[in-house]
Amino acid sequence: QVRSPLVDRCACLAGARSVTAFICPPLWSKIREVMPQFQLQVLQNQVSALLKNIWIWFLRGVLRLRPSPFLPVTDAQRGASVEGEPLVHGNDFCVCAEITGPGGVDRIQARAHCWATCGYDLMNHFEGSQRIPRPLNTVPPGLVVLRNRAFSVNYADICIRWGLYESALRYVGWPIVPGFDIAGEVEAVGANVPFKPGDRVAGCTMFGGYSRRV
Repeated sequence: QVRSPLVDRCACLAGARSVTAFICPPLWSKIREVMPQFQLQVLQNQVSALLKNIWIWFLRGVLRLRPSPFLPVTDAQRGASVEGEPLVHGNDFCVCAEITGPGGVDRIQARAHCWATCGYDLMNHFEGSQRIPRPLNTVPPGLVVLRNRAFSVNYADICIRWGLYESALRYVGWPIVPGFDIAGEVEAVGANVPFKPGDRVAGCTMFGGYSRRV
């Protein structure tokens, strides 16, 4: 699974090119005048996703190049830190799949830089982030920690990758850990929940399901 350095360089340049470079500047200025900012962002995502999917089709369908491997966790990722504290603790880390920006499947990257992930409706418990950097001393009331064994892959996840899913853009942005439907075993519980560690459960999360721990 080795790709040509020239192709990698071209892909890097293509990814760095502004979407507006493909649109006549006077036309783009007119669009910005009449379109609300959020709708403009969605339009940019649509154009960007379209161009990147065409690029991926060219690499895979025409040049017959293999995609980059979905890389395993590296020692560098295990050793990452935030404010001087280890980001992952020994082997107690969470592997998740992030979408780094609008585009094709190459935008999905394996990451191991947190202890768990959460839905956007719970981000206020964790400093406004989907990624919980270190183990919780106490699980907040009404919540559980799930050792995730399976998650669904939905059309909605594709819409997120295309940059068209409104709540994903409004409340999370890029990068984002997608995924709604999850199933696994309860690891820890907060107060006032009808579960105990070891219970097998299934449920939904407002993003964050492409993860080993939720």
